[in-house]
Amino acid sequence: MNNDWIEKAIQERDEAFRSLDEEKIRAYMKKYGLRDWTDSETAFWGGIHMARLEITTFTNEEKVQSVKWLMNHGFKRDACGRKLEDVLKTLMMGAQTGMAEGSESDG
Repeated sequence: MNNDWIEKAIQERDEAFRSLDEEKIRAYMKKYGLRDWTDSETAFWGGIHMARLEITTFTNEEKVQSVKWLMNHGFKRDACGRKLEDVLKTLMMGAQTGMAEGSESDG
């Protein structure tokens, strides 16, 4: 495996996840042998939106969109265990460093 392959896979992932087009996302997953282990649409999209929060090339605006989706669908924490309300505040302030360091959690 070389760096060109990795860069291409990352570029394709970003394009698919940025689009929020289920067909594109599923095609990307199939191409790279990623199985969908979810048992519901909410779980599938929750995983996609949580992944978007960790993609460093995504803008704060794109991440805010994902946090709002997660919160609107009953999620309380992101994949790293951070409270979504804290993640949203950090993104709204534009403090990318706060996302990288994480926020305090109380449980």
